[in-house]
Amino acid sequence: MKKLLLTFLLTISILNAQEIRVVQLINSDSLVGTTINNERVRILFGNVQLIHEDIRIFCDKGIQYLESNKAELDGNIKIIQGNQILTTKKGFYFGNSKSASGSKGITLFDGNVTLKADSGEYFFELKKAVFKGNVILYDDTTELKSNQLVYFTEEEHAIATGEVKITQFENQIFSDTLNYFRKKRFSIAQGNVIAFNLKDNLKVYSDYLENNQTKSYSFVTGKPLLIQIDTSSENKIDTLIIVAEKMESFRDTSDIFIATDSVQIWRNEFSAHCNYAIYNKKDGKILTSKNKDEQPLLWYDENFAYADSVEIYVQENKIDKVNLFTRAFLISKDTLFENRFNQMNGNFIQLRFEIDTTAKKNNLKEVLVVGNSLSIYYIYDENEPNGVNKSSSDSTLIQIEENRVSKVKLFGSPEGEYYPEEKILGNEKEFLLSGFRWIEDRPTKENLLGIREKLSK
Repeated sequence: MKKLLLTFLLTISILNAQEIRVVQLINSDSLVGTTINNERVRILFGNVQLIHEDIRIFCDKGIQYLESNKAELDGNIKIIQGNQILTTKKGFYFGNSKSASGSKGITLFDGNVTLKADSGEYFFELKKAVFKGNVILYDDTTELKSNQLVYFTEEEHAIATGEVKITQFENQIFSDTLNYFRKKRFSIAQGNVIAFNLKDNLKVYSDYLENNQTKSYSFVTGKPLLIQIDTSSENKIDTLIIVAEKMESFRDTSDIFIATDSVQIWRNEFSAHCNYAIYNKKDGKILTSKNKDEQPLLWYDENFAYADSVEIYVQENKIDKVNLFTRAFLISKDTLFENRFNQMNGNFIQLRFEIDTTAKKNNLKEVLVVGNSLSIYYIYDENEPNGVNKSSSDSTLIQIEENRVSKVKLFGSPEGEYYPEEKILGNEKEFLLSGFRWIEDRPTKENLLGIREKLSK
């Protein structure tokens, strides 16, 4: 008897469970029973309401397939599960997979995020949406567009592919694929990445980018190329280009940018090559130092400089001052004689610039050399060569006009030698200071832009 009772209760339990899994009709203004492809169906018209476990389904009309446990839906479709609302004009609900699809525009809203597309499918048990065609996901801070998107509503994780574009306040990222974690406001973009900062008019091209909107931090790798275009106070366009192996941006109160490994910089008359550079935008200061005995290299107009560490100060998008520390060297090539170089070296060199209102740029006006100062500079008399001065002192102040030395002041144990022109001509190599090197291969705008062009082919 007990065995029979247990079997009966188990059978009732199974039947109830099966009944719950079946899509049930709650309301319809009219109903027609018939068969389609040998399957019993109900054709429903007007104020159609269906229920499947915790899912409620509303539409204007539909066809309920009884054996396959699905419903074809049409007109003002709304499917609700908790705070998740799926709407579409035409679609299906599948009871066995607990999923719904829409083919003429589909929208999913979960209380925080709205997801729209031309078509798509949502799996209520898996909490997973697969949307295709003109996909857009947005909330109060973010808009994400793509050709296809998979969204996990519980994890708030989106995987977007095909012509991806994400906008968060002043930041935009374009890529082939993008992983977006909404709770953390964290994105990972891959493939043909282009990142914009509309506020700073800044653009970065790369293969891989991570952006943490909450922490205001970005990490970029895969031969990134940075381009920033500024308009100076004289309405002159200033373009900054940076190429490196890795870039990082801290956009919080510090506003710091870091470029690492094989860094090349170009900005109008200025170029640089180093292993890393730190730019503090708030202070207008760029810092770089040697790595593995490779000194940072700097070019400005016809001037070439290097040292163990360098500080560059920028005001109104122009170089105002440069400090060179330890084994510092400054060289300027003579404009009339190819093998002649004005040279200065010491423990510390400071370059000071002054704006040229005619050319609308900053020119090198003064050089201060401190600590074991050595200098060689060529003398001219009305553009005619007139020998060379070689001097040493504790410190030296050199004033420059029209890219030529106009005045030299020596401080602390000064010593100087003058060599007449007849002893110099043809013997220029003898007038090179120890540690001298001249590098022609300075970064140019065309070369840096060409790096990304080659990679994209």
